[in-house]
Amino acid sequence: MSELNKQLNEQLNRLREQSELNELGELSAPNELSTPSELREHAANVIKTIAVLVNPVAGSGLGAKTLVQAQEQLPEVFPAAQIDIVKSQSKEHVSEFATTTQADLLIVIGGDGTLHDAAQGLLTRPQKERPLVTLIAVGSGNDYARTLGISQNPQEAFAALAHAVPIRVDVGCCTSNASDTPTYYLETLSFGVDAAVGLNTHELRKTTRTKGLRLYARAAISAIFTELKPYHAVCKIDDETLEDDLLICAVQNGPTYGSGFKVAPQASITDGLLNICVAQRIGTLRALYYLTRIKAGTHETLPAVSTYVARRFDIKLDREVPIQCDGERLLGTQLSVELLPAALEVLVPKDSPVLTAPAQKSANPTSEQPAVIRPAAEPAAEPAAIRPSAAKDKPHA
Repeated sequence: MSELNKQLNEQLNRLREQSELNELGELSAPNELSTPSELREHAANVIKTIAVLVNPVAGSGLGAKTLVQAQEQLPEVFPAAQIDIVKSQSKEHVSEFATTTQADLLIVIGGDGTLHDAAQGLLTRPQKERPLVTLIAVGSGNDYARTLGISQNPQEAFAALAHAVPIRVDVGCCTSNASDTPTYYLETLSFGVDAAVGLNTHELRKTTRTKGLRLYARAAISAIFTELKPYHAVCKIDDETLEDDLLICAVQNGPTYGSGFKVAPQASITDGLLNICVAQRIGTLRALYYLTRIKAGTHETLPAVSTYVARRFDIKLDREVPIQCDGERLLGTQLSVELLPAALEVLVPKDSPVLTAPAQKSANPTSEQPAVIRPAAEPAAEPAAIRPSAAKDKPHA
């Protein structure tokens, strides 16, 4: 895979006269290119081996059915490549396979959780040795596929690979006092009632056989009535220390969680920034209303909500609370999160929104304090839960 990275970067350097380089000297924002077709053609020429990792139980068995489509469609899309298909046996097996595969391209057939498990292996490898990655989404939430612009119809997703484009994306890295190893995440990390929603779907899926938005909406309503308990948190957002009683705290790399709830609608997986949304204590009826606003991505103007962008986030909790990381359970009361810019190279459809998303930029160009996204017309009588006092008038990223 090092040869693919080398040749892609040589191609990119010829196409761009000016670029922002990451610490390895490679291009950190290929989404600014205006010639994705040239990138795709070059990538196709150097992808010689493909590993397909299938979670057969993903999507209540949809993974196993999609395996048949993979066998039929992939040879048509990559006629010159050697294709090996492997069925996952466990979360640990997925991570181990991603750590050791020598394929040029790793295709994960599964949900957000399966790709999350693969990322745990991929991110332990030196950056130049990580394979190109893509996803055929057959899970229940599919938030990362949504962010990448990958169709949730497997047949369409396989067909789109024929014109797909490689791009580097950011990855979140979370360390916890409950674990000796870091946890990497691609889309979402959250604490409290919203985390309980994602975790509750695991049992609900078994008992109700629902999936997608219907499953997560049902889990959200249940969590509001059973998990609406504020927790005391001391947060450090870049260099600003903040303290409050919270119900929601989401530290996003991508814009959504819970099968399309737009908790961080301005988030981008290519801008080098974390998007953070926190909400104060509110009552049950108001929480139900807030839920509808979060689904639509219009909650940032609500009185109990504050949003931030930063490169690093630390939190100390007064007790154990539900924590989800790409829908998987995480433990701990003291956690630190930082962003790894352009850490993973993924293959996305040629019309993916990621290709036109903002490139890496500063968390706050005028100060070391985190930028704050505040609506100009928000009533001053109902201040947000956490707000840096000096940041109101600063431009947000």
